[in-house]
Amino acid sequence: MKRKNILKFVSLLGIGSFVMLAAASCTSATIPTLNPTPNPEPKPDPMPNPPSGGMNGGNTNPGMDTAAQELASAKAALTTLTNRESEKVGLYVDYAKIKADLTSAYTVAKTTSDSSTSTLVQVKTATSKLQTAIDKAASDKQKFEQDHKDLLMPYSELKTTLSQKNATVLLNQPKYSAILNKINSIYAQGEEVVIRTLDPVSGAIPTAASITKVNDEINKAISENQLKPKKDNADAFANYQFFKLDKTKIMGMSTNMMKQPQNYSFVGYSVGVTGMQSGQTTIPNWNFAQRIVWSSGAPRAPLASQTETPQAETPPMSAPQGVEPAQQQGDSSPKQASETQEVSPTPAAEVQAQQADTEQPATSQGTPLTDVSWIYSLSGTDVKYTFTFNYFGPSMAYLYFPYKLVKSDDSVGLQYKLNNNNPVALNFGSETNANGPAASVDNINVAKVNLANLNFGENTIEFSVPMNKVAPMIGNMYITSDVANQGAVYNQIFGNTNSSSDAAATSVTVDMLKGYSLASDWSTVISQYAGNDLTVDNMQKPNEKFYLVGYVGGKSPRTYRESDVTMNVQKSPAVSDTNKRDYIFYVNAPKDGAYSISGVYISGTQNTEIANSWLQFKTGDETNVLQVETPGNNNTEKVASGNWTTKLATFDTARENTKLNPEGKKTLNLKAGLNKIIVNGKDGTGDAPNFGNITFTLMNPSM
Repeated sequence: MKRKNILKFVSLLGIGSFVMLAAASCTSATIPTLNPTPNPEPKPDPMPNPPSGGMNGGNTNPGMDTAAQELASAKAALTTLTNRESEKVGLYVDYAKIKADLTSAYTVAKTTSDSSTSTLVQVKTATSKLQTAIDKAASDKQKFEQDHKDLLMPYSELKTTLSQKNATVLLNQPKYSAILNKINSIYAQGEEVVIRTLDPVSGAIPTAASITKVNDEINKAISENQLKPKKDNADAFANYQFFKLDKTKIMGMSTNMMKQPQNYSFVGYSVGVTGMQSGQTTIPNWNFAQRIVWSSGAPRAPLASQTETPQAETPPMSAPQGVEPAQQQGDSSPKQASETQEVSPTPAAEVQAQQADTEQPATSQGTPLTDVSWIYSLSGTDVKYTFTFNYFGPSMAYLYFPYKLVKSDDSVGLQYKLNNNNPVALNFGSETNANGPAASVDNINVAKVNLANLNFGENTIEFSVPMNKVAPMIGNMYITSDVANQGAVYNQIFGNTNSSSDAAATSVTVDMLKGYSLASDWSTVISQYAGNDLTVDNMQKPNEKFYLVGYVGGKSPRTYRESDVTMNVQKSPAVSDTNKRDYIFYVNAPKDGAYSISGVYISGTQNTEIANSWLQFKTGDETNVLQVETPGNNNTEKVASGNWTTKLATFDTARENTKLNPEGKKTLNLKAGLNKIIVNGKDGTGDAPNFGNITFTLMNPSM
């Protein structure tokens, strides 16, 4: 009776429901025993089929026999096992060999499970082998970790470092591209370790030392003390970096080894430097020259110190119109009677000569008054100019430097070499790919050189001259990683400062001390005006210094105490009937338009219409000329008794009651970009007053 009730219950359930219950039980966390010990309880053979169908819960799959039921059950169990592949294989992401073996076992098992022709024996065998592989993977991992305990911590730390990559390295700006590439390359070394894993499929197991090393290298590369200096360097080059010429970096057997002429102040000329007076030696016999500031009073001589010494207590006040202190300029020819006026003691000429002979870096004792200098020659045996710099910007940067001819008949050539690459000839001409316009004597042009494939770190640039050529004069070097900063580089070269840094700038001031310019006579000088008695428009300026250009216009030569100035004295180039004593500078105008001109000057002449000096400004267009009167400061009848050293005044062509020629013409027309400005006295020949701090202000912008 009891057996009959059991059979009735099974019949009501139905074979299909029984299989579903068996499948559901396989989804539990515990994997069932796939090969159970056979039940010793005897069963009828053959076992009668239970009644089927109907409301009595009979067999819902009347065609499925016992073998089919067992196969379906075995496949369900195998499917359940293979469905956990991601979970199980994921345990061995850091153990490539174990992972590969286990993945292979899963592949074989899934092939059997998915096959419609698999037999019960094949399915059970596949299930058994897969379970064995799963158990072996766990055992192999445990054994590996026991055998290689020293790897686990360094490897975990490396993975943590790699996981923080995006949060740590935020260097997406173009100026940081080289830094990012470098850091990514170091990260790639760590990523390669993780890709190979602790237990690689092939090759050696990594060592704790190698894992620690790459992790340390990554952390070092992204550390603040390593990353910040490189970012600062990239920031600096994204603007521009200035490399002052240094005579000591001219290497080789130069044929021009004399010191620069000690009587020179300006060292760039708009006429050929060829030796123009009888008895003169063939010049130039020097290969390097730097602008020198002279004293404004008698006895005239180069300043003993060519550096600006910072004041310990009271910082110097800013010069008017936002101009940096300019180099001092000597007096023009009518002022020579003031040679008898003693001011500060004359500096030792030997000290000045030594300072001019080498680069003057900024020090705690002061910065150079001016950085304007020229390499005159690279002639000789294996002569070259070389400078080295550290660079962490993009692989491409741009080198700029001013250049001109020494003499008009020079056959010029110049080549450069970047690091260990072959020399590349520079092309000066009108071609599209030219590095700059053709060199000339009376113009300062600016070369542009594309520096491709710069090193991450130290770079060296070397200049030399091709066979049978002569180098042009070349000036200071400027490097930027952003070509958009070309205008800022031009401003630095020519001593220009805009009233603002944006497109709304309406004025630009030219610092005669700092900017490259050209004289046409050795007498033209830049002098310092300073002291407790200094006034500007009768206002005391004891804490300020002004640097004015003198000996522009006229013909009288500059005088000095010859016992103080003896080294390589050259009295050429010199003014003549065909060579006016012009002074040339450059203004980088923010936009097209008409500009008024203002500045500072000194004149000791009588304040009369006949005695007053004039300043004439013109561009290359002879019709674009502006003359402004600069009244003297002497109200006595003695022509030479005016103050030539401490009494400065200002002029402004836009100011009411300023006397101009042509009358009423207050402006000079400039084009956007570089404009060549030629300064002289009245009508191009008269004596000009000493002048400086020239500002151009836009009055009528072109539409």
